[in-house]
Amino acid sequence: MSDESGSRADALPEKARDRGWLYRAVTGRAASPDRLPDQGDVAQLVTGLLDTPDYRNRFRDAARDDADVIAAVELWPPESRPHDLHIFVVTGDPWSKSRAAIERLAPRLGDRLVMTVLSGKADDEPFPDVRGLDLIVIPGQSVFELRARLPEFMKESAWVISIEDHSVPTEEWLDGLLATLATVPSTCLAVTGTAANLTSTAPWAWANFLFNFYRHWHPAAAPELGGTVATTAFRRDLAGRRPFAIHAFESRVLGRSMPVSNAFPVNHTQHTRFIEATLHVIDNGLVYGASLRRTHLRPRSALFHSVRHVLGGRMRDIAEVLAAHPRRAELPPGTLARIRWIAWCHSFGTVMGALVGSGRAHLRLE
Repeated sequence: MSDESGSRADALPEKARDRGWLYRAVTGRAASPDRLPDQGDVAQLVTGLLDTPDYRNRFRDAARDDADVIAAVELWPPESRPHDLHIFVVTGDPWSKSRAAIERLAPRLGDRLVMTVLSGKADDEPFPDVRGLDLIVIPGQSVFELRARLPEFMKESAWVISIEDHSVPTEEWLDGLLATLATVPSTCLAVTGTAANLTSTAPWAWANFLFNFYRHWHPAAAPELGGTVATTAFRRDLAGRRPFAIHAFESRVLGRSMPVSNAFPVNHTQHTRFIEATLHVIDNGLVYGASLRRTHLRPRSALFHSVRHVLGGRMRDIAEVLAAHPRRAELPPGTLARIRWIAWCHSFGTVMGALVGSGRAHLRLE
């Protein structure tokens, strides 16, 4: 038995070291009663068992622990998997809202690159018939519920990236993403890209964009940041097979600190005027406040710290980032004042959500 096969066999549970059990598990039939498999057979059986999707998923699901994820990456290197990258567009709206992203990426899809639109609403428009492109519709599901179910639909890829329906990959996005993923060490479990605001450049659209993506505004200067719902690629093994609890995907996968790459920016396309930006951010605050009310052990304390941070520390951080950013000359006059209004609206929504948010209020992100 080779050293590699031996080490992999040692990693199996006690039951799996029984040669007869291994033979039955892999071949589906019992070993000859007068002879158990010899050492060469065992090495073959161990390798075959470890490479089955069932064992792979059992390994992932044992615990969503970073050490297990790294071990899975080393056991099943990217080149041994059917796909390099699985791209998801997650939307609570009909698939056609993500048409621009589909049109940009469809010509590149195939065996190694696959894409799935995960939608919460049916669409009358016919979905494009493109190799490597799938549509899954679960009516009535919010983006939080859909992201929680991502592990159910992930294919056997090395990496996964999930973007928003209004995040359009730039021309350099896919090549930059693949080049970045090819160079990260096996201990790197996630990497975040950046977000540009190339299309929706009205004053209030800029304020809405920067309130959410100021740290990830392309090009970003920070070496490490948390992830976002529009920019984060992560190891397939990090998600396991079981669905996440609601909001657990955002905290477990997106909430971790990870390296930043400026090689694959998305174009955040969301046209908003004053009234639209105001209502949009109040609604987002309602969702956040309702989630604090439902999930936090000390919701009042969490609410106080959230409002203090958004109106104080976050605004100071935004001002510092904008003052130092190489593309600050593109900003309309009065941008910081508009962002401050957005911050007050978000805080108002958070307070209202924490006070009266019930039912599905913690899921209704627009």
